[in-house]
Amino acid sequence: MSALSARELRVMYDHLPNLYSATEVQTLAPRAMNMVNALFDSDSVGMSFADPRLPYVVAAWSPHLTNIEKYVDRFKELAPQHPFFVKWKELGTKEKAIRFSDCGTEEQWSQTPLANEFFRPLRIKRLLGTWREFGGGHHLELSVARQTREFSDRECKKLDYLAQHIGQAYLNCKLINELRRDAPLPSQWLCVDGGLNPMRLNSTQDGYEQQDFLPAKGGVSLTDREREVLDWVVEGKTNPEIAIILNISPRTVQKHLERVFQKLSVETRTAAAMRAVELGIARSDVPVY
Repeated sequence: MSALSARELRVMYDHLPNLYSATEVQTLAPRAMNMVNALFDSDSVGMSFADPRLPYVVAAWSPHLTNIEKYVDRFKELAPQHPFFVKWKELGTKEKAIRFSDCGTEEQWSQTPLANEFFRPLRIKRLLGTWREFGGGHHLELSVARQTREFSDRECKKLDYLAQHIGQAYLNCKLINELRRDAPLPSQWLCVDGGLNPMRLNSTQDGYEQQDFLPAKGGVSLTDREREVLDWVVEGKTNPEIAIILNISPRTVQKHLERVFQKLSVETRTAAAMRAVELGIARSDVPVY
């Protein structure tokens, strides 16, 4: 099943040059949200970027959700209950689009304080979200919401597909930012043309683990599974061998490895192994082949 139809591909390709030409995140954000809005039947698109140099995450919706500011403080208290975080932990990765319905029954969800005190007043009944990690605490969150029908499996794949492009465009902006030695994102960076309003969330209170905002050993933030895969790569194991050891598929091993390559800024297994040793993130008892 293709993530995008022929028509949707044309729409996406119309937006991509604009997306990748952005050199600052405050320019990228509205362009990314416009692209997602054009490709989803939704009431709103939510997006946030986390910069580890800031003690908070900045989030925004397009179009802006009426009176959301009234519910921000309560959301900070209840966010650790968000079912997405529980489900992502169960899956072993945040980089997979999931829906409320993937996390439990509608009745179970409707009885939670988070559903009743945040999502219901904002008329958000159906939510689809995904997450992209870039190492060192940088990450992107992307979601689409609507009141009516449930999001389909194809829409889950579509959101993941779009998140890959938005994530790469963000990574480009991040690298340009670092080359310019720019300051961290200001708290109002998502206010563009009056169409996007920011919501500041404290990173230690809103369902995010503190280690997600701190550089890991060697300045590289790897998930537990990515670190396991990297350890076995350092030991000279092939993808099929690692798959057997970790009881996962070779395709899943390759997916983890691709993210490791991105986070280590390398292109080959040998380079990844050498980089792991250089950064001191390989197991000390593992020889490099």
